Amino acid sequence: MAYGSTFIQNRRGARLFIADERPDAAAAPGEAWLICSPILEEKNVAHGAFVTLARALAAGGVRAVRLDYEGHGDSDGDTAELGLDEWTDDVCDVAEWLRRDGAHQLTLMGCRAGALIAARAAARLGAARVVAWCPVVRGEDHVHDLLRLNLTTQMTVYKKVRQDRPALIEGLTAGQPVNIVGWTMGRTLLNSLMQASLPDLLAALPCATHILDLTRRAGAAPSEGVAALAADRVAVHAAQGLPFWIDGNYVDYRQDRLLQATVTLAKAPLQ
Repeated sequence: MAYGSTFIQNRRGARLFIADERPDAAAAPGEAWLICSPILEEKNVAHGAFVTLARALAAGGVRAVRLDYEGHGDSDGDTAELGLDEWTDDVCDVAEWLRRDGAHQLTLMGCRAGALIAARAAARLGAARVVAWCPVVRGEDHVHDLLRLNLTTQMTVYKKVRQDRPALIEGLTAGQPVNIVGWTMGRTLLNSLMQASLPDLLAALPCATHILDLTRRAGAAPSEGVAALAADRVAVHAAQGLPFWIDGNYVDYRQDRLLQATVTLAKAPLQ
């Protein structure tokens, strides 16, 4: 295996950071997985899981590329004016870079809100397959998850909630950004998430989608919302584990069963 990193310029002129895990030269030269992380703080907390995944994929003979969306990690930009549209463009820009480098068969893998981004990009790119870890099913629900973090911060700092959730949404709609544990959420992200629906995105995809959902008990069924996504071209699987994107201090990001199921999927023929 070989690791490399580089920057490319996205269509808006910002530099995007790319981490590239390559297998031995003789293995699957035209196949690649493009990993779409969660957004904002979930990306930071879950970072180790995707490094581990990329290395495991490369060890199994598949090239794996991670990117930092604009405004995240080592890429340029500020999340205040960015949302799913811009981050989908970033994925498409990296995918085109990959194709110029010989990767003609792309699997787009996304986690949490990254699954929304992966599905949006897959429709534009003609991806060979989509894989989703614990996806956000409705963007509106994710908005409430993000705003809950702001409310928790208010309670910690002020011992009370100064702006409740409706007030925060009203402010965002009016163009007033909201701090989400150090990240800036603006109207662009609010609007794009409020309109995002994973069922609608998956229904428009011509390729197969595999969804892996974490369950706390071995043998338990996926969550009701994720299980309802199963369809002709959408397979839903369960893997025992804990939500590693919430708090890296208490949950091991190396979710062995989830990782094993994903690597097994990568080795299976495309359908």
